[in-house]
Parts: sequence; structure tokens; C-alpha cells
Amino acid sequence: MAYTVLAPITIPSRAGMTIADAAMTAAVAGGHSVVNDGYVQLELLNTSAVSVNVTISAPNLIDTYAGLPISGLLIVLPAGNVTPVRQLTPFFPRTIYNQSDGTIHIDYSATTSVKVMAIQHFRELTQ
Repeated sequence: MAYTVLAPITIPSRAGMTIADAAMTAAVAGGHSVVNDGYVQLELLNTSAVSVNVTISAPNLIDTYAGLPISGLLIVLPAGNVTPVRQLTPFFPRTIYNQSDGTIHIDYSATTSVKVMAIQHFRELTQ
């Protein structure tokens, strides 16, 4: 399957910033891929009348922190037709979620009225 590349929006400082919904991208049937350095989060938005499952593939199959086998992270977005449902994901550990090309893969059970935004967080370099 060919994934559509989703370019992350960079958060330039630890203080963060407000990002408009207009910066979000519509979900696509073939899924998205995002370059992941371990400091990427996704913001998901559902305004449809049905709940939507968003799956982040986990090709390495083992959660090294808990030692549990996993096939991916499943995020359920409830129906958002009355009140839009917005969800911010955790960061994605590279050793679990990265594909061999350094990206994460995002799949959607439905794409109508679903949007996504990848957020690349500022990483302070220390000595």
C-alpha cells in the first residue's frame, strides 16, 4: 500500500503555539506516513456522525517498556457530529512504531470528516 506523506508542522519552542484547524489535512483512504524522530505527535479531529478507528502500525511487535506483544496502537475517535472530537496522541517510540524508512504509518477506518496534523516538537539539545 502506498501511503501519502504528511509533512509535520514544527513547534518552534517549549512554549508552543496555537495552530489553526486550517493547517490540518484530510484523512485519506490509503493512509498517511510521517517521518518520526520520537518527538512527533498527531492531532486527530472527527466531525463525522460515526466513530473512527485510527491505527498506528507497530512493525517491531514488542512494547519494550512493558514487554507485551502488540500489533499497533488503536485510537478510537467517537462520533463528532454534535461536538467535534479532538484527540492528541502520545509520542511514538521509534523502536516500536518506526517502519524501516523511519516513518510511522497511520490508517483510518473511515475518512469522511476526519482530519489529521503531525506536530514535530522542539527538542532542546543538551551538552
